[in-house]
Amino acid sequence: MENRNKLDVHGVGDELLVRAALDGSSEAFSKLYVRHAAAVRRALSDNVHDAERQRDLVQETFTRALAKLGTLHDPGQFRPWIFQIARNVAIDDLRA
Repeated sequence: MENRNKLDVHGVGDELLVRAALDGSSEAFSKLYVRHAAAVRRALSDNVHDAERQRDLVQETFTRALAKLGTLHDPGQFRPWIFQIARNVAIDDLRA
């Protein structure tokens, strides 16, 4: 039997994934995580040299992104938006 609620995320762009995540698809947000987590971690590594801390900050970045996803005005701009969140997370971490 076909599952009509299942989102086929293969080959789907960020904009559609963001819209699906806003509609409640955890699978769509998971795909955004898989797609961007490594790049976010590389960006964080410029200022955070401990690998475990980098992983923690990537998680914090995506946790904040999920909580604030509704504030993203242009879903097609997810990548620069997530990098800005990562930058803010790194700054907060350095201040702590």
